[in-house]
Amino acid sequence: MKRFLRLLLALVMLTAGLLAGAAPASAASCSQRSESHTDPNTGQSWSSVSYCGNDSGAPLYAGANNSTLVGWMDSTNSWFSCYRHGQQHAGGNDVWYYTQGDRSASGWQGRQAWGFMPAVNLWTSTDPSPGVPPCAPDMWQSNESQTDYAGQYWPADWYSHSRAGAALYAGPDASTTVGYMDSTTSWFVCYAHGAQHAGGNDVWYYTQGDRVVGGQGSRRAWGYMPAVDVSTRQDPYDSIPACSGGSTPPGGTIPVGDTTTTTPPKPATDRSFYVQSMDNAMADGFGCTQANLDVANSVNYVKSSYVIFAFGGQTSNGSGTQLPGLSTIVSNSAIESYVEAYATGYHRCVRPVFPDHGTHYPFVNIGIGTNNDITVTAATGRAWAGVVNDVDNWLRARSGDIGSTAQVDGANDMEPGFSGSIAATRAWVQAFHDSTYRLLTNFGSADGCPVSMSTDTRVNHACNNGWSMEDIYWISQGVGRASAEPEIYNSDQPKQWALISRYGATAHASGCPYVSGCGIPYIGVWDHHATGDGTNTATTAWNLMWQYLGQDSRTAMVPAFSMEICYTSQVTGARSPSCQWS
Repeated sequence: MKRFLRLLLALVMLTAGLLAGAAPASAASCSQRSESHTDPNTGQSWSSVSYCGNDSGAPLYAGANNSTLVGWMDSTNSWFSCYRHGQQHAGGNDVWYYTQGDRSASGWQGRQAWGFMPAVNLWTSTDPSPGVPPCAPDMWQSNESQTDYAGQYWPADWYSHSRAGAALYAGPDASTTVGYMDSTTSWFVCYAHGAQHAGGNDVWYYTQGDRVVGGQGSRRAWGYMPAVDVSTRQDPYDSIPACSGGSTPPGGTIPVGDTTTTTPPKPATDRSFYVQSMDNAMADGFGCTQANLDVANSVNYVKSSYVIFAFGGQTSNGSGTQLPGLSTIVSNSAIESYVEAYATGYHRCVRPVFPDHGTHYPFVNIGIGTNNDITVTAATGRAWAGVVNDVDNWLRARSGDIGSTAQVDGANDMEPGFSGSIAATRAWVQAFHDSTYRLLTNFGSADGCPVSMSTDTRVNHACNNGWSMEDIYWISQGVGRASAEPEIYNSDQPKQWALISRYGATAHASGCPYVSGCGIPYIGVWDHHATGDGTNTATTAWNLMWQYLGQDSRTAMVPAFSMEICYTSQVTGARSPSCQWS
């Protein structure tokens, strides 16, 4: 009946238009009618709606953005109950209209085709159209998977409007600030009951913010926002789950103190490269390959990946790098284009997984890598932050497509054996930190640091070339918004990194703001096996790291990623052997 009435009204309007000389579709107006509609998803009801012309086959989304398709509208004169501001669309504004469509997308039949249509698909002269009321505050579900700093995983999230600059806290109370949310449309994964806040209830929503508080780098801005800062119809919102730890990626997250000898399953290996040729078509192909791997490995959970592209040491003025093992100099703009090509290839080839449960897409984190060799100064640190910011802005401008499946961080192969002194390396790290909100990943080594697991980690032991355990801890965690994906290609390296994390948990225990302790938040490990010159396979490297971290309850964790690195010249055959991925 609903579709019949829409078609009948469309014929009436068409006839009237032919008789009176209809205005072009882009200049049409909406008409109000008294009729009742109830949304079973939210329980909201409307006693009047606005009929507007619209494109046939117009898409409908779960929220005021294009992240989650839930249905389509086939009729061309449809009623709309309200509007909401959200993501800017092709129409040049951010207005989205709420209605019930004619067809549901696969996996979303339960919504009965209720969703938001971007204003670009309506034949309105102004947006929002006069007479259409704003939608009541509400959350909407998106099938984007999220994994927090502790490895907890959620297969879906919920979007809502939030207050710009809202604070995030370590727990469901205001005792420890860990970050801030600058965006006003934000996703949340779960809620918890805690301290009562200014909103008059005790509900707090868990999310990842845009900025971290100094010293809170390990949490990567994950925290709880009081419901007073979130626009919701009710608290807790009726479909968002309680925070019970999320579900787990492969192997899960080992509880603190668990030193079990049963090794959890290793995540699938992600492919990274020492870049020796600025071939954007090759980068696009690498992205496509990783996307296909992530889709294939999304068996029990949505597989996200972490890859690093190592572009070599920076030039004296910070305008580019010298490619690894070569004398070739490349510009920062060429580096940015290469990473953007990779993200494009990944997005082109990634496909939804678990279609019976909605639309879930794998996701890639890209580390834009340099090292502490050649030129290492505060100025080059700021320059590298500029490279990361440029690509981050490029992705954010494409949040509806390429930017929805990729994000970037800074990465630096920091090693005591390279030419950059620890003083220069610290200056570089601090300048990078001060010039971007993005994370910095240390994918370096700990040359000369202790290897005996009986080492007294209450002492700051020396490493090679004037470096110390404290220095490596600081560039990997202490500076804030920092993490590590250390190279583990022999049997001593996992011991070194486990001891450095233990040192941090010991030396910085007093006043430690982290729920998980002050050890280094390792996001993964990597090895050289693919190049043919490393002892450890990816499985051996990951298992050893997990084993040694688990010997102390304060550092026990399951690294979320496993990575191998290879030279791009080994892919082309210019260097032998070819990449030996394990």
